[in-house]
Amino acid sequence: MAKSIPAYIRIASQNKKETMKINYKDFEDFLMWQFSQENPQILDDDSIDAFNDWVCELDVEDWFKYADKYANEYHRIMVERNK
Repeated sequence: MAKSIPAYIRIASQNKKETMKINYKDFEDFLMWQFSQENPQILDDDSIDAFNDWVCELDVEDWFKYADKYANEYHRIMVERNK
């Protein structure tokens, strides 16, 4: 798993309008953003361990839900880039 949650994800999670401008580099990036949205109370020092625990506890339905969200977001980003 990742060594740290990128600052742009942590900052964007504090401002919902900014999150719409994020271009995730991959599915893990998206999951980090999703985690930060669902757990804003987690401090930076604890974020990676908490993120890894959260990922390990996801069930199959959660993986499909997040994969679907990521696919929709990826499609939106590709459409915006090709305008």
